[in-house]
Amino acid sequence: MIGRALGAAVSIWVAPGAAAACVVCSPGQSDPAQSGLLFGTLLLSALPIVMIGGIGWFVVRRIRRIDRESAAIGTSEDPEDSLAGASGGAALAPQRIEP
Repeated sequence: MIGRALGAAVSIWVAPGAAAACVVCSPGQSDPAQSGLLFGTLLLSALPIVMIGGIGWFVVRRIRRIDRESAAIGTSEDPEDSLAGASGGAALAPQRIEP
């Protein structure tokens, strides 16, 4: 298997004209349809990369915005601090509900 791959690589390097003799590729090198197919292939290959990058950019931007807003408000990660902050600094006493 490695011998075949090495043989193909050497033959392409030694005789590049033989590599360009592809039955499917060489007749349409100047054809406008060939350019269209190449452009379509490049577009469809780049589309998932751009979409994943866009989603990543959105998530990072959203995280930074939330961090900036929480720093401006002065909230902390401790749930008890956030409860105390909601009641104006005093802890909420449990209330009894009468039936």
